[in-house]
Amino acid sequence: MKLYVNGQLEKSEPYAGKLRSDKAPVHLGGGKLFGVDWGNQFTVHGTVDEVMIFGRSLTAREVRQICDIRE
Repeated sequence: MKLYVNGQLEKSEPYAGKLRSDKAPVHLGGGKLFGVDWGNQFTVHGTVDEVMIFGRSLTAREVRQICDIRE
């Protein structure tokens, strides 16, 4: 998994499990689940804008192009 912020790689973590393919909502950051606090290293304090989820891995170049950042 890779997290890009403004076209720059911010954080990456290895992931080998299956991705969910149901229609459950996507959660960004932390919150409460069944009354229990939960979160992750990608929790942000600010505004999240233009979130995109793809069915495949993008190259760093594709991410920069989406963010309209020139090489």
